[in-house]
Amino acid sequence: MMRRRRLALRLTTAAWVWSVGLLLAALLLPAYDDQTVSNANGLTLRTATFVQVNGNWVLIPIALPAVVSLVVAVAIRQKQLTGPRWADFLGWLMVALLAVLTVVSILTIGALMIPVVVLLALALRLAPDPDAERRGRRPRDAHAQA
Repeated sequence: MMRRRRLALRLTTAAWVWSVGLLLAALLLPAYDDQTVSNANGLTLRTATFVQVNGNWVLIPIALPAVVSLVVAVAIRQKQLTGPRWADFLGWLMVALLAVLTVVSILTIGALMIPVVVLLALALRLAPDPDAERRGRRPRDAHAQA
């Protein structure tokens, strides 16, 4: 159980780190190249980041994977504390919404969000369910007493 909990935490952390990397890449790395030729200046080469070309509003969909990673981390923690009912639902709902966003934006940044969706889905799948473990122990304990 402890091993699965640690692995789920590592997967969630990896998804968050990847998401923050996407955000930093959109802000800092040149994604577009441009060149102009004029008689006075000759050839001029320019580069621009994803945010410079598309505007600041593009930070909203790029930041969503980081937010979803944090929500899934909280859902996994709540699942361990209070049980799987609403925490599981919230975690899987967030992953599903992120998967939809990934498919919708597949031609721009969606392909770079696929690892986040996969990592978060694996983390939710591997997160231990305390209620299932208690249910699994009861029959053995009852059988041992008989």
